[in-house]
Amino acid sequence: MSKIIVSNEVYAGIEAVRASGLTNMFDRDAVAELASSMGYGETSEWVKNHAEEYAYAIIYGVAVEGVEYKATYPSS
Repeated sequence: MSKIIVSNEVYAGIEAVRASGLTNMFDRDAVAELASSMGYGETSEWVKNHAEEYAYAIIYGVAVEGVEYKATYPSS
């Protein structure tokens, strides 16, 4: 499955809420409220307006728009 692509601002807000440990990330309303109170208004609006994409992102992950990701494997 592919990750959901979001802006750097949205990613930063999601990560800030996750790192705070103040809510279950599946509680979309609480995530939006916390993001807003932490100063991540763009994240709050994105979470509110993209319910399906947000749920998918929580399960499969997010990628920052414009950042190229390469798979890395630990050396033996």
